[in-house]
Amino acid sequence: MSLWSSASFAASHISVSRVACWSAGGNHYTGPLQCAQDIVKREGARGLLRGWTAQYVRLGPQTTVIFVVMEELRKLNGLGAL
Repeated sequence: MSLWSSASFAASHISVSRVACWSAGGNHYTGPLQCAQDIVKREGARGLLRGWTAQYVRLGPQTTVIFVVMEELRKLNGLGAL
């Protein structure tokens, strides 16, 4: 469970900044760092966590499936568990 929340927490900052840059269009921002700084200035640090719950719900099942499949493939190839 902590893996899910760690991945969601790490990805949310990048995702929010990327979407804000795309939706601004044109040459509004010179780069992702300026975009993130603008979000923090307008909305505070919590603005970078917008949409965290949706990412948590999306990444949780995906991460579980990936690790289960990976372990089964390792077993089929005669490798030990990680």
